Amino acid sequence: LTIPTAGVLNPQEGTVECWVYFDANSLAASRGNYWIFGTAKTGYGDRLILQRLSTNISFQVSNGTTATVISFPCSDINVGWHYLAARWTTSEIALFLDGVKKATANNPNLPQSLAANCGIGYNIVSGEEQCNTLIDDLRISSIARSDEEILANYQSGKPVGFDSYTTYYEPFDGLYDWQVVGVVFQNPR
Repeated sequence: LTIPTAGVLNPQEGTVECWVYFDANSLAASRGNYWIFGTAKTGYGDRLILQRLSTNISFQVSNGTTATVISFPCSDINVGWHYLAARWTTSEIALFLDGVKKATANNPNLPQSLAANCGIGYNIVSGEEQCNTLIDDLRISSIARSDEEILANYQSGKPVGFDSYTTYYEPFDGLYDWQVVGVVFQNPR
């Protein structure tokens, strides 16, 4: 799935949230890298990327010169559905698993501008690194959602829905049951 970044992603502040089904294959050390969400310019310049990187789930931002990367180990995840959230502001980036903040970095090197498109479930730059798993209830916000709101969203067990700060929302509510760039989208929860 490819979406435009204009009017959707603010390079200086925002939040992306989604449910991801991790099976044994997607957690295996031999699985390699894959993108869950991301945008990057050619050569991986200015970027915002949520991905499986080596044996970690990582969120990385870059101003085209210097990257800031935060992560937590895949060993923190068991097979099943998990709620991921990545948040960025000029003062901090944060990565959450099931409503719990797992990693942060202060004064991140945020992008100055973004590529025209964002990839959901694959590397938008190379067209490769498909995650080949289920993604559900994806929301992109123009604000940095609070720790409390992210925890409440996870604990509710319900779709996050949209509000005035939501710039993109895809509930994958059963209208989709097909494969796109190696990612199967559906709503089995």
